[in-house]
Amino acid sequence: MKKSRKKVIIILIIVFIVVIAAAVLILRIGNTKQSSTAVVPPTTVKVKNGDIDERVTASGTIQPTDEESIFIELSEDVKKVYADVGDKVEKGQLLVTYDTDNDKKELEDKVKSAQISLDNAELELNQMVKPAEGTELIELKSAVQSAQKDLDSANKAYSDNEDDIKKDENDMDYYKQMLSLGGMSQSDYDDFMDDYNGLVKNRTTLQSNIKTCKLALEKAQLNLEYGQDRLKDSSTKESYEKQKNAAETAKMNLDEAKTNLSKLAEATYSPISGTILENSAVAGQMLTDSTAIMKIADLTNLDVLAYVSEYDIAKVEVGQEVELTSDGIENKTYHGHVTKIEPSAESKSTISGSETVVPVLVHMDDNDELVKPGFEFDMEIIVASLSNVNYIPVSSVMKNTKTDTYYVFVVGDDNILKKKIVELGISSDMYMQLISGLESSDVILESPDSSVKEGANLMDYATVKEGTSTSSSSGGFLSNLFGGGKTGQSGGGPGGGGEMPSGGGNHSSTRSRN
Repeated sequence: MKKSRKKVIIILIIVFIVVIAAAVLILRIGNTKQSSTAVVPPTTVKVKNGDIDERVTASGTIQPTDEESIFIELSEDVKKVYADVGDKVEKGQLLVTYDTDNDKKELEDKVKSAQISLDNAELELNQMVKPAEGTELIELKSAVQSAQKDLDSANKAYSDNEDDIKKDENDMDYYKQMLSLGGMSQSDYDDFMDDYNGLVKNRTTLQSNIKTCKLALEKAQLNLEYGQDRLKDSSTKESYEKQKNAAETAKMNLDEAKTNLSKLAEATYSPISGTILENSAVAGQMLTDSTAIMKIADLTNLDVLAYVSEYDIAKVEVGQEVELTSDGIENKTYHGHVTKIEPSAESKSTISGSETVVPVLVHMDDNDELVKPGFEFDMEIIVASLSNVNYIPVSSVMKNTKTDTYYVFVVGDDNILKKKIVELGISSDMYMQLISGLESSDVILESPDSSVKEGANLMDYATVKEGTSTSSSSGGFLSNLFGGGKTGQSGGGPGGGGEMPSGGGNHSSTRSRN
């Protein structure tokens, strides 16, 4: 019995030595480089809370807010130029002088000539409507009086003749009886009848004379009336209107001559403070009224003329903040705000064809000397901004086109995937606002695709990753060998967080603020 127990002890000692030797060998082997594989579960994320912006992207060209092109109103010869392209000038600063001596004399002569023509035309016009006075008025009144006197005389002669006719007619029967009784000779009776017939015949002449005198009186009265008011005469009025037009033409010629004289500039001054961008003035050469002398702009006050897609323009409003960047100015973000949205759209050519866009003007709030007119800038218009809201990655959201709803895959405690319909708000290029549908503790699949099915296990979509590593497996081996603790869960399980996604996005280019 003692021999058997001794034999067992010896065997156990030998086994223990073998185990210790094996453990040492495993430690040595385990600390060497070896090829390994790892099963990586899909990345999961939790609902996050913070700030999120929705942005509309566009590109545009820098242009000065205040830009003035200077013109002269009359063609003139340049005498001297005091500034050139690139020079900074102040408002009211002298820029160009002109040789005006000959032009000034010529224009002054034109003004004098036009003034004389107008004076003559107005003099004749006034003469045409000047009422009769002095001798002319006396003669006109005398003519009326004379005509009235002649008419009165004609009327009296006619009246006297009528009285004589009536008297003879009353005496006619008496003279006939006397002739028949022999109390009057035939010769005396014939003289009576001749006198009567002469009176009757003279009636017509006297009536005609009255008519003639009336016409003469009317004419004299009309002449007096026309003399006192010339324009009552139709022929005079017609001549007056013609002369009035001639006077108006003379006045227009005078005004033009005076205007041209006033346009003659001896010098040009800067209308604004800024930098000269263009200059056409050269000493000794003529500048025409259709040529810009200089173009001046305030380069400290700049705008960006951008073009926003018709699909995004409804989101853009005047006053919205804008972030601007340029490939030519690295690592610099400028800021501005929308100042104007044009009321109509236009078509712009693109590489793929054409696009309907709306011009939008953005004023730069913090530009510096690096920004030049003509530079191209990319911009992000912040059309919506929310603070302290829940959001999830854009890549985690799927759409059911049949029901027009959005859903995500929630990972359960048992790693089983379950669909949950979510209500979403604004979106950035990486995240979407979560209005409802999830709890803050929910873990969701970050980037599912069409192959992911509800009810599946998260590990069904795991991937195998191969690589080379240096590690020691002895701790686990010895722990298992001698009854160590439980095996740990994979870091990519339901409790895993994962990195923020880099993809996703919608039609508007936007950004979240974490």
